[in-house]
Amino acid sequence: MKMNKRRLGLFATSLLVTTVILNLLFGCRQSESQAVREIATQAMQEQAEQNRRTAHTAEKLVEADAQSRGEMIAAHASSQESLQEERANLDQQKSKLGELRGEIELDRRRAPVIAEAIHVVVRILVCLCPLTLAAYFLYSVNRTSAADEAHIVNEILIGELTSETLRLLPAPIPESLAVTDQRSTEPVEQTEIEPTF
Repeated sequence: MKMNKRRLGLFATSLLVTTVILNLLFGCRQSESQAVREIATQAMQEQAEQNRRTAHTAEKLVEADAQSRGEMIAAHASSQESLQEERANLDQQKSKLGELRGEIELDRRRAPVIAEAIHVVVRILVCLCPLTLAAYFLYSVNRTSAADEAHIVNEILIGELTSETLRLLPAPIPESLAVTDQRSTEPVEQTEIEPTF
């Protein structure tokens, strides 16, 4: 558009100059030459005004173009910054996701090992429970103190002495079977000899 206005201005100027030159060469009358001069002057003034307007419009156009380019550059820079921020955010999320995947994979590898270890420990505990109970019972049975033993012996002896039949002590020898010692008048008890096998 700028070029079309310039071409139009140059065309009008060249037409005016050509007209003036033709009038001067072929000679005109005084009044006609003055009219031609006035027309040429007026055309030159109009051309100058049009050139000023064109220059002013061109300046405004250049300013508007520079402003729009500045706005475009600012918008581009802003969009680049926002894109870089988004990329950084995505990279950060990607690294967090990678860490999370690693943790999940580690948990997947650990879980069966831990489960198997717990299973083995439970088996061992289940096997040790009866053994522990048996050991405790054996310990508690064999763990009688001297006072407990004396008490048990006393009860057995009292039970033996108060019963009608003796189970643990040897039975008394009847007087008819008793052999008397010649030195003493007391009867001698005979002890039974158990056969040895």
